[in-house]
Amino acid sequence: MIDLLLMYSRKPDVKWVSSIPALSSYLKKFNFSVMYCEENHLENIEKLNPRFVGVSIPFTCMANAGVSLLKQIKTKFPETKTIVGGAHPTLCPEEFESIADYVCKGEGELYLKALLEGKEPSNDFIDLDETDLPDWDISNNVPFKILSTGRKSIVYSSTRGCPFSCTFCSNHLLSDKIVRYRSVDTVIRDLKNLIKKYGISTFQFRDESFTVNKKRAHEICDAIIEHNLDIDWWGQTRVDLVDDQLLKKMKAAGCIGISYGVESGDQEILDKSKKGISLDDARNAVMLTHKNDMQCYTGFIIGYPWDNE
Repeated sequence: MIDLLLMYSRKPDVKWVSSIPALSSYLKKFNFSVMYCEENHLENIEKLNPRFVGVSIPFTCMANAGVSLLKQIKTKFPETKTIVGGAHPTLCPEEFESIADYVCKGEGELYLKALLEGKEPSNDFIDLDETDLPDWDISNNVPFKILSTGRKSIVYSSTRGCPFSCTFCSNHLLSDKIVRYRSVDTVIRDLKNLIKKYGISTFQFRDESFTVNKKRAHEICDAIIEHNLDIDWWGQTRVDLVDDQLLKKMKAAGCIGISYGVESGDQEILDKSKKGISLDDARNAVMLTHKNDMQCYTGFIIGYPWDNE
């Protein structure tokens, strides 16, 4: 018997989904036996006889599959305790309360640890410095890409949460508009470990807004330079959270490109969606990024309720 068998309701369409690897990494620190299965879910439950089965639904497009899977598990293994979590169950828990024994609303690390210890679970936020790198090896499918340069690339998150209130995004609801940070020392330790373990040399920072705290962004760049990390990296942020001085520092630390969420070319739609930026902010950020010889990617949303052809 193992403590916990983790699975996605169906295989995610992207390789960098880190919810299960992150949970596995944390729980294994406390000597819980954790396994992951990507397919043949019911066969693996019968074979491994886990104390708990956890189903992750990180995206709404996976919710129907999650409902179906949980019902199948309860039908075939009525004594097995099931847990469902992820962004969709957090925001729509009522859809799962009758088909899962536990609905995790929020982050899973502390919630699952309490359940496995036989305690009342809580939805508290975890201190990110108490977490290690995601246990990518749990799936035998480390999500790095081989770039045209021959260098290996992987995603990395140094923060969780977002303080903004864009109406098209759920992050502010999931994080209570609180941003939590891994310390600069922890970030450098993580980058060094990824370089050593997997030979990674290009990183994609998946922080919602890498420069939301400009002072910390400067400190990370300074630490990368100080430790002579031979890396390239991308960040993503908002167009109103960069300036020439910061972009110069990012370039010096190996940043080769930035992704900006511009979202719309119409100021009225930006205002209605509570994006909180102006078109001049977008023009200025793109200009400064190009000035500092970095690539620039801008994301747009098509199909707002106020859009016309």
